[in-house]
Amino acid sequence: MPNPNLTIQHARAFATRLRQLLSPTGILGSRNTGWFDRLAARIGLLADRLFLRRVAALHKLSKLAKSVEGTLARGHLKPRPRIVVCALRGWADHNAYEFVIAQALRLRGADVTLVTCGGGLPACEVGWPRQAYPRPCDRCAWMTNNLAEASGLQHERLATYLPWGDNPRDAPTEAPSHEPEFDPSAAAVSSSIWQLKSASLENHKLSRTVLVDNAVAASGAYEAAQAIFDRCQPEALFMVNGMFAADRGMRAAAIARGIRVPTYEIAPRNGALVFSQGGFAPQFQMDRVWAATRDKALSPDQSQALDTMMLDRRGGRGAHESYGFSAEDPANIRSAFEVPEGDRIVSLLTNIPWDTAFAGAESVYSSMINFVEDAVRKIRDVPQTTLIIRSHPAETKWGTDESVEPALRDLIADMPANVRFVGPEDKLNTYGLIDASNLILSHATTAGLEAALRGRPVIVASNVHYSRRGFTVDLDSAGQLGDVLQSFPPALSDEQIALARRYAFAFFFRLMVSFPQIERLPHGAPGRVPVSAESLKPGVDHFLDFICDAIMTGGEFELPDPLTRAPYLPTRHRSDASALDHPRQPNRLRDEGATPAR
Repeated sequence: MPNPNLTIQHARAFATRLRQLLSPTGILGSRNTGWFDRLAARIGLLADRLFLRRVAALHKLSKLAKSVEGTLARGHLKPRPRIVVCALRGWADHNAYEFVIAQALRLRGADVTLVTCGGGLPACEVGWPRQAYPRPCDRCAWMTNNLAEASGLQHERLATYLPWGDNPRDAPTEAPSHEPEFDPSAAAVSSSIWQLKSASLENHKLSRTVLVDNAVAASGAYEAAQAIFDRCQPEALFMVNGMFAADRGMRAAAIARGIRVPTYEIAPRNGALVFSQGGFAPQFQMDRVWAATRDKALSPDQSQALDTMMLDRRGGRGAHESYGFSAEDPANIRSAFEVPEGDRIVSLLTNIPWDTAFAGAESVYSSMINFVEDAVRKIRDVPQTTLIIRSHPAETKWGTDESVEPALRDLIADMPANVRFVGPEDKLNTYGLIDASNLILSHATTAGLEAALRGRPVIVASNVHYSRRGFTVDLDSAGQLGDVLQSFPPALSDEQIALARRYAFAFFFRLMVSFPQIERLPHGAPGRVPVSAESLKPGVDHFLDFICDAIMTGGEFELPDPLTRAPYLPTRHRSDASALDHPRQPNRLRDEGATPAR
């Protein structure tokens, strides 16, 4: 009889391979150099470029740039300061954010240079150019070069200054050392984890090759950045994420010269971005924000905004990714999973281990899979308790080399009878599962914070941003888990729930900055983008004012009270109340005499 798990794995492998062949840029897996792949790439080149031009809204962004040019021609701004904005990868949504922010900076007097890759890196987050050349550079570099041409900005390409030029096959096979200023090998780790979709590099057959190519890419970017900075003399380098190999190379070169490096990333809250002035935006640096707001009770408006957002998220609308959850009734979960009468439900909510948001969350376990394995082994001895393991839906949507259920079945031959699985493709509403649970186990997922808001005790196994804030049970060693499960933590007190709510508001509404200029579609491409300089001018969009001010002056990206009082609108209504549809909404920073936090 066929193994159903093996059949599912084969089906997923086939679907992944099909996506690779149809992907315009050719993701990491498109590394074959056989005749079929090369022929398919050549035949599809024109169609791919037309698709990329459309999905990136290049014609609309070009219209915006011309509008900004016309506005600047009528003004008399003296450029200050000089800022480099990076758009290294042909990611349509990120390119739109970078383009719009760059144009907004120009309108505020900044002298902006746009830096693209231009091809030449042997490995990157779009593909594996050394192995799949000319893909993805013949798509990705083409797209970002067209973006730069449309922008009207000064433009520099990393490829122009790479020691080996713009052909990734000419890159060296070992990275030179730049110590003590910069270690390319260390810089290669985050990109390698992301590309291989595995946090367990020691177990991956390609890890050595990918690590080396990413180290070479980091080294090349470090060298190229030196030449670019010599030409531009910037005061700030603005980039997405900051944790990837080439970005780390540029970042290290900037820091060595005293150049600020603000970073950004798409936020977990829909319609928002998260920033960091000197660190990595995906790591959600909450210490300063939390210290300033921990003891401040939420106002009625703030509580309402938080509750509205949580209802939005439960309905699959309030997060930056939508997984199409069903409207699950918690009462049905016990019967659906055959939970014995009288059993308590413990739900383990997984995350994607290769996500850079969790790269800085050190764990008491060597990996998330090890944490899940330990929980399964320990739950066997906990009486009248059923463990439900919810695999993250992104396992299917974005792919992973560490699918939870297959990995566990390989590790544990005799699966305990009190363990249940929810597959990544299952539309079970995670929030319904939380409501049906008596206890939540979290490695690093944001859903752990949301469970605390609902009064559920949450055991956290990592140093994620919301751990050790006073409303979670935090493991100090792997050996603690069994004892904690046996003692079974009680439901959160009213004081702990209030504390969790204050933290959640600070996280979702103070650290995250609304960005109504762009509507990001569920598949990641920009939907609506601005086409007129009028919507970007100072005083029109108070969130954009705040972002540009912090990039230009070095202010912290922590929203002051006047901006947190802007109402949270349910996602389905947000486009009706954006800065684009109401171009003269008041700037509350200006009108109330407030200034961004420093």
